[in-house]
Amino acid sequence: EYAYLDSRVNIKKLVIVGPVKLNDSEKSYFESIRKLISIKIEYWAYEKSENDLGKKFLIY
Repeated sequence: EYAYLDSRVNIKKLVIVGPVKLNDSEKSYFESIRKLISIKIEYWAYEKSENDLGKKFLIY
């Protein structure tokens, strides 16, 4: 998010990586954040115990 504060940096999207899947209220809150900022933002839930890289992240 520091790059977001520097207008000289061209940001294509912000990615938040966290250890938990979002519940319904968290998804709703995240959607409200998306509407407030002009940059694409994603939340990636990281599944530590998953060995298959294709299933390692759940992207919101």
